[in-house]
Amino acid sequence: MINFNLIQDTFLLAVKIHNYQEAQKFAKNIDIVFISNVFRTKTHPERNELGTKKLFKLCILLKNKLNFALGGVNRTNIRRLKNKNLKGFGAISCFRD
Repeated sequence: MINFNLIQDTFLLAVKIHNYQEAQKFAKNIDIVFISNVFRTKTHPERNELGTKKLFKLCILLKNKLNFALGGVNRTNIRRLKNKNLKGFGAISCFRD
């Protein structure tokens, strides 16, 4: 186990979350949040997507964090990610040639 108090001042702490319960659990101790999966993905078809409403609710809960959207982001749905509490996104298929 890691003592967050000892490393918080030295490192930025990042975590990937999938739901509201995980967000509440880690909200105090983290700096960077990867919220996944926002949209349906080809790599994890068994996972349900969060959708933009749940994503934005999580962003509000984590408004003082660096929030990034992951999962299923492409050139078509990227426009739906505009939110003042969302700092960016990850999208492998969006960056391929």
